[in-house]
Amino acid sequence: MPILTQIAHHYRRQLERYENLAALTQDLLPLAENAAETVEAIGTIIARRQQLLDEIEAARVKATSLWQALEKELGFMPQPLELPDIFSAKAAAEIAAMHEKIETIVRQVMDGDAKVQAALSASIKQVQKTMQSMHQERQAARSYTAAQKQSQGIFLDSKKF
Repeated sequence: MPILTQIAHHYRRQLERYENLAALTQDLLPLAENAAETVEAIGTIIARRQQLLDEIEAARVKATSLWQALEKELGFMPQPLELPDIFSAKAAAEIAAMHEKIETIVRQVMDGDAKVQAALSASIKQVQKTMQSMHQERQAARSYTAAQKQSQGIFLDSKKF
């Protein structure tokens, strides 16, 4: 299988992974806005996202050898968007198009991650306020409740002090 075809196959799989990552990011945003009620669902999605990111990184590492073989063949390392100018093969144009799609998806994921992070930060602050309020109410309740009457006597020996 020619190198360009192998790289195109790699890009198709990577594009699929990135699309799944973007979908998970979109699923995470509404959950992050109600984080207190959806903690388990958030954890599940974050775990799946991490799995996808690990797969993306592993595939990137595997593809490095393909790009090195192409570099060896050409004498320089081409950028994915330059491939249609260098090669007339359909795979070159496909690689460039998928590379652009992946870049777009990465930007979308980054924007979504920023929104999720902001929503989670707001939820954390809200939970902290609620906990602080509950603590203050508990302290106030303790301050105003009557102390229990002592039912047993205590003998203090003043000579030992």
